[in-house]
Amino acid sequence: MTEIPRDTSAISTTRTLPTTGSVVPDLIGLDLAEALAAAAWAGTRLNVTRVVRTRQPWGCVVAQSPSPGTRMQQLWCIHVLVSDPPPSGEIHHPGAGR
Repeated sequence: MTEIPRDTSAISTTRTLPTTGSVVPDLIGLDLAEALAAAAWAGTRLNVTRVVRTRQPWGCVVAQSPSPGTRMQQLWCIHVLVSDPPPSGEIHHPGAGR
């Protein structure tokens, strides 16, 4: 299982989606829109926590729990961390590190 660190500066949102899938999709590296679509296709809910100061491209999923391929029960929620731009004044370029 991919461990998701806690970040006190994070912002959380939850979107409820239909429950028809049976396996957790691999969302790592997808942008948020792609991750939402994959979660909907899998029939699960997605809980998004935005994390500031990550070295990943902005708007991409950098961690998830449960791990991809895990068998899931109906009404499960996939927790994902999505990278946000650093505070202004810090230099970071979207797509760096891919």
